[in-house]
Amino acid sequence: MNVVTVPRKIQEIMEVMEVNGHEICAVGGCVRDFLLGRPIHDWDLCTSACPDETQKVFEEAGCQTILTGKKHGTITVLWQGEAVEITTYRIDGEYTDGRRPDHVTFTGRLEDDLSRRDFTINAMACRRDGEVIDLFGGRRDLAEGCIRCVGDPRLRFEEDGLRILRGLRFAARLGFQLEEGTAQAVMEGRERLSLISPERIWAELAGLMAGPEAAPVMERFYPVVEAALRLDSTAGQREREWRCAARCLAAPVPDGWSQWMTVTARFAMTLWKGAFSGLSEPGKRAFDCCVALRTDKATRKRVAVLIEEAEKGLPLTPYQLRKLAGEMGWETVAQLIFLWEVTEAASPEEAEWMQNEAGEIVRRGDCISIGQLEIQGAHIQKLGARGPQIGETLKRLLDDVMKGELPNQRDRLEKRAGELLRESIGSK
Repeated sequence: MNVVTVPRKIQEIMEVMEVNGHEICAVGGCVRDFLLGRPIHDWDLCTSACPDETQKVFEEAGCQTILTGKKHGTITVLWQGEAVEITTYRIDGEYTDGRRPDHVTFTGRLEDDLSRRDFTINAMACRRDGEVIDLFGGRRDLAEGCIRCVGDPRLRFEEDGLRILRGLRFAARLGFQLEEGTAQAVMEGRERLSLISPERIWAELAGLMAGPEAAPVMERFYPVVEAALRLDSTAGQREREWRCAARCLAAPVPDGWSQWMTVTARFAMTLWKGAFSGLSEPGKRAFDCCVALRTDKATRKRVAVLIEEAEKGLPLTPYQLRKLAGEMGWETVAQLIFLWEVTEAASPEEAEWMQNEAGEIVRRGDCISIGQLEIQGAHIQKLGARGPQIGETLKRLLDDVMKGELPNQRDRLEKRAGELLRESIGSK
């Protein structure tokens, strides 16, 4: 397909620029994703007009403009209540920090702007009528499922080391292969990832983990991931472990999982069976790794908990499963069952039993927490319990209920609570 269907709103914005004598195109991911038939979330617009000219055009058209990105060539226009960014074509200066250009030079030529981009599939543009402008073979590479750098891949990665992980993320997300020269440059340039901020590293790794084709990417490029995590390389001695983790990533996640569940489960699996397999305290190592990557607190806690619990024995009785769910929550239990199954820590029969039994526990509404007990702390207090005795008694009652030794009925719970309190007094 050589024509992109440009939304009416975007066409109107482009028309405003064109009637004022300026060239304007949609560029990058929106063109790529349209040609792939994927959802488009943002339309990035670039123009031959300098920032002052763009600002003037839209202010004279009665639109509000936001100028926070003006220094870098971007004017944000509020059009029909929505913010749309319009950036002047530019040429990047030197990248002395290995991440961002020291300066940019505005240009009136679209070719200059496209030639500085990372991959051919991201270096396409289209006009208001949808005509695709493809100067570097992006459509060919889309058709062939290929990730190829624009120009010399080594230079592209020297300019910005984050492009190394971006290439892997695109491959995992789209199911594409890296062109051989690009793949070699990825491996050779991986140490440049040390120049990238941990937050950006994590954002790209999370995108990789979420990709449906993360497994083949990890299997071939695990040394890049190892470098991204700032782990000491052991001259290939951990290749077997990393490849094992990669094979585990091939397992599809259950239907209905959020992206966060997918990312945390897959990352935990990668660290458990790859980076830290066979090492002491893998859960703590994983937590420290997440801290170094500056992930959010929920992510670092979940990843560490998954590894710590996965190392323990399987919950193969209803009581053990109820207890685990009460401590961890059903979402974590679902992730654990997935980890145990795909890593073969659990047999298919064991995994199926856990999944079915978990479903039955939820369906029946089995009591798995103190809050679900048909008795409260105030009732225990009336029986004579004081201070820590109240909480301890409730925990004992919950344990008896989860074991199936005591029904969750108030009269029976009160009777059992009285017995426990008398036992406590008698033992003193």
